[in-house]
Amino acid sequence: MDTSSQETLWTVQGFGRDRVPPGRPYWHENAGRQPAGTVVFQYTVAGALWFREGRTLRTVPRGHALLFAYGEDTGYGLTPEAAEVYRSHFLVLRGAGLKAHWDGIRAIRGPILELPLDGPPATALARLTDLARPHLAADPLDIATAVHAWVMALMREARMIYRRAQRPVDRAVDALREHPDYAWSLKEAAAAHGVSREHLARVFRARVGMPPARFLATERCRRAVSLLRNTRLPVREVARQCGYASTATLARHVRRAEGCAPNRLRA
Repeated sequence: MDTSSQETLWTVQGFGRDRVPPGRPYWHENAGRQPAGTVVFQYTVAGALWFREGRTLRTVPRGHALLFAYGEDTGYGLTPEAAEVYRSHFLVLRGAGLKAHWDGIRAIRGPILELPLDGPPATALARLTDLARPHLAADPLDIATAVHAWVMALMREARMIYRRAQRPVDRAVDALREHPDYAWSLKEAAAAHGVSREHLARVFRARVGMPPARFLATERCRRAVSLLRNTRLPVREVARQCGYASTATLARHVRRAEGCAPNRLRA
């Protein structure tokens, strides 16, 4: 496998355990660390870590993971007043597009994630660290696959925690935003989450800035125009994939947005 391919793959750059007794200097600033885009997972096993993000300082207590990246304005460590031993597990990862996934997880739950050391994330992490041990000389493709499985387990866990804390109406709003091409009505979406259509419409408009019907129409049309311009899918199939009841409905929306019929977009 050539060097460029290896740089594209998701890899484990380092892993291990930290043990810091009280009184020992322990602080790292990430802005100057290289290479930028490297991501780090640090799990607090005992004690508590301090994390600085901009001017905000927060604790990372036992049972919580800290997610950060090199090259960003963050820092972490212990204060001089720390009175107990700090122990952690850490994992350093690199690869094309990996930081974008890290940012996606942090967008859901922030940089500090409560994470019990059991369940799917822990299982995926154990497999990953086993594969990364130097004496095994594992295939880079196997390691990349294991990193992906672990990151997806983290993201799934973050989404589960986030959704358990959500109100039903917010889950309904997210469903509409995440799946605009599903052929549902506002009434169906509201009923599926146990809220009224009127309440859903009010909350959706407050969060998104437009009524749900306009949002769905805009997103469906945007995707339909992209498929018409960039693929050779039949118009009927484009309509089906974008949530339109018929090609006539698709054509009406495309004409309104683009000023021409669907077939003209391909001319």
